[in-house]
Amino acid sequence: MKIGLSSLTFSEDVTVEEVETLIDAFGNILPDGADAEFWKKFARDQAFSGIFFDKQIYEIRAAQTQVSIEKTTALAEDTIPVEDKSPVDELSTEERIPEEDFENFLSEFQTRIRQLFGSGAAEKIKQFVSLLFLGYQDRALPIRERVIHTCRSLLESLSPAFQHDFTKFLADPLVLVFFKETESKIIVEMAALLNRLFVNLVEFVEYPLAARILLQLKRRYQELKTVGDSHAQKLTKSLGIRLNPITQNLLVADLKSGDAFRQRNASQLLESLGQVATPLLIDIIKQEDDYRARQTAATLLAKQGPKAAERLKRLLVLEITAEERTRILQIIDTVTSDLTTELFHALEDENHQVRMAAFRLTERINDKRMVGPLIENARTLKGQLAVAAVNTLGKLKPPDAVEELTSLLNSTKEEELRTACCRALGQIAKPDCIEPLTNVLNQKSFITRRPRYSNQVRATAAFALGHIAHPQARQTLAQFVNDQDQRIRAIAHSAAKTAPSANSRKRVGISVIQ
Repeated sequence: MKIGLSSLTFSEDVTVEEVETLIDAFGNILPDGADAEFWKKFARDQAFSGIFFDKQIYEIRAAQTQVSIEKTTALAEDTIPVEDKSPVDELSTEERIPEEDFENFLSEFQTRIRQLFGSGAAEKIKQFVSLLFLGYQDRALPIRERVIHTCRSLLESLSPAFQHDFTKFLADPLVLVFFKETESKIIVEMAALLNRLFVNLVEFVEYPLAARILLQLKRRYQELKTVGDSHAQKLTKSLGIRLNPITQNLLVADLKSGDAFRQRNASQLLESLGQVATPLLIDIIKQEDDYRARQTAATLLAKQGPKAAERLKRLLVLEITAEERTRILQIIDTVTSDLTTELFHALEDENHQVRMAAFRLTERINDKRMVGPLIENARTLKGQLAVAAVNTLGKLKPPDAVEELTSLLNSTKEEELRTACCRALGQIAKPDCIEPLTNVLNQKSFITRRPRYSNQVRATAAFALGHIAHPQARQTLAQFVNDQDQRIRAIAHSAAKTAPSANSRKRVGISVIQ
C-alpha cells in the first residue's frame, strides 16, 4: 500500500494525542494509498505542533558543558543549516509573506516560536508574530482559520511564563485584525482567544493591556450591535469573562495597597469589566474593612447604572450579618441616594451599629422624609441611639420637630440626651426654639431653688441661643451676664453687645420672655 510520505519528523514537543491520531490515520488509509496532498490536508486539519510531514526540522541543543548563554544561542543558530532556514527569515516585518511560502511558515510557526523562547530572542518572536498577521485579511478563509487556531494551540501548550510573554506579543496584532474580520465563525474564535489573553494578563497583573483588550472587545460588540449584525449576539459569550478567586484577591489587594499606581490600574481594569465586576465590587463593599477600597468599589459600581444600585439596595435589607449591613450603609450613598425604603428598615434594625450607621447615612443624604422615623427613634430609644437620633434631627433641621424635641427635653432624665436636644434646637434655629432654650437657663428646683438643669446642659442651651439669628434670642441671653457659669457669662456678654435697646424693642414690638 502506498503511504505517500518521503519523511516523517517528530519534535521533542510531540504529544501522545498527536501520535495516536497519526497511528489511527495510518490504519485508515484507503487501499489505493495516500499522496502528499492527503498528508498536507491532514496536517492542516489536525494542526500538529510536534509532527511534520516531508520536512526537516533541526533540533536546537544546548552544549552539555558549562557554556555562556551567548555561546548556547550561537550554537542553537548554527544547528539550523542555511539551506533549511525558512525564507521568511530574510523578510522585514513590512513585507507580506507570499502565499506559496505562508503555508510552510504557518506549519513551522509553533516550533519556531518555542525555539525562539528557548534562546531568549524576544525581538525575533515579535517579528514572527507581525509576519503572521501581515496581510491577514487578504488571505483565504481556511488560512485565516488556521492562523487563529495556531495561535490558540501555541498559547495553550506554552508554560505559564511563556504564555504571558506570547500574550503580550500577540495582543495588539490580534486586536487589529479582529476589527477587520468579517467571517462569523472566525470573529467568535478571535473573541474567545482575546478573552483568554485578557485572563492571562490579569493573572500576571498586566492590568492596562488587559483593560485595553476588553474595551476593544466591547467596542466591536457595540459596532456590530448598532448595525444589527448577527455576529453581535455570538460575541456575548466571549464578553462573559470570569475571574478566578486568586485573581479577585489580587485586585482587592491592589485596591487596598495604598499605592496610587496599583490602585489606579486595578480600578481601570474593574471599570472595563463592567457588569462582570458587579459581584466582586459588591463583595468588596460588604466584606472589606478598608474604607478606601470600599469607596473605590462603590464609585465603580455607581457607573454601572440603576440595576447595580438596586442590587446593592436589596442586599441592604436582606443581608444576614449586621457587619455587612453596616458596611453597606457606610458607602451606599456613593452609589445612590434613593434610599427611603431601605432607611426605614435600617432605622428599625435591632443591631446598635446598623442603626448608628443609618443615622449617619440619613445625615449625609439629608432626606427630610426620615424625620418621622427619627422622631419615633428619639422618643422610644434609650442611651446612645436616642442621642444619635436627636443629633440627626439637628442636622436635618426640620421645623416640625421643635415640639417633639421640647417635650423630650422636658421629660428625659438622661443628661446626654438633654444636651443633644438643646444642640438640635440651636441647629434648627427657628424663633419657636427660643422659649424652650430660655426655660432651660431659667428653671430652678422648687425645693432648692438651684438651676434644674446641669451646667453642661445650661451652657449648651446658651450656646444654642447664641446661634439663633433673632433679636429676641440676643435679648434673652443678655439677662445672664452675671450667671454662675463662666461659659454662660461669656456668651451673654457677647450677646449683650448686639442686643437691641429698650426703645428699639418697643418700636419693633418685641417682647422679652421672662
